[in-house]
Amino acid sequence: MAGVGRDCTPHHDIYMTEHSLTAAQTAHACSIYGPCSADEFLPKFASQPPSYLPDTTPLFSNAAFQLLASAMERTTATPFSSILQTRILTPLGMTRTALLAGASAPHPSGLPTVGEPASLSLLTTPHDLSLAGASILSSTLLSPGTTRRWLSPASATSNLRNAVGRPWEIYHFGLNATDPVVDVYTKTGSIGKYSAYFGVAPDHDVGFSILASDDGESGGAAPDLNAYADVALEALLAVAALGRKQAGALLAGEYRGADDAGANSSLVLRETGDADPGREKPGH
Repeated sequence: MAGVGRDCTPHHDIYMTEHSLTAAQTAHACSIYGPCSADEFLPKFASQPPSYLPDTTPLFSNAAFQLLASAMERTTATPFSSILQTRILTPLGMTRTALLAGASAPHPSGLPTVGEPASLSLLTTPHDLSLAGASILSSTLLSPGTTRRWLSPASATSNLRNAVGRPWEIYHFGLNATDPVVDVYTKTGSIGKYSAYFGVAPDHDVGFSILASDDGESGGAAPDLNAYADVALEALLAVAALGRKQAGALLAGEYRGADDAGANSSLVLRETGDADPGREKPGH
């Protein structure tokens, strides 16, 4: 894990107008003062020391996704925007998703607006994000085996509740030590006054997509995603409760061995409510 830098510059390469995101969409940004080509980006990024040494700690790198985009472009001789459109957006019907286009007016500060198409330059809607999430859960673009490998942790973190994937931020969800742990594969992001929160829970075959902006008392800062995380987890609790009811209706009951087996065995399956798994409440 890690072994690369987070960004080619220490600054975000997309700037905000008073009302919306704008960016002059030029591939392979490496300076807030102007765009550069892939041939310029690669040596500049290669000259930067890694944020952490390899195999030390996980790190999300925007610039690493630019490297992947460059590799795809050179391998296919196709612009990244076309790859995105033909391989993902069109097959999934994501008609309201696109890369940022050139700004019609400059940012009031006078700084140029430059985007990173593989990491920081996608505009979308909650509906289109939900289409992407449904595709992941149903493996419509990838094989089920590839999806399972993708939806798996790549490294742990210092927090026992969290792990990291490629590029997932994984939350190990469970109310207490005896509850089954459900892994929620999320991706969050904030830039300017905008925030995004996307996640899938393969164990329950559900997901969520949240886009938010804040022009209120935060002074133009991005909304706090913790509030939206609480909403998503409340919904996940409801899904888990529904799953228990469905499992009870399908599987609960008393099972007895065949009389001719001579074992005189039986098995009772039912919900134990708030009691620990395998234990019944007193009086039950």
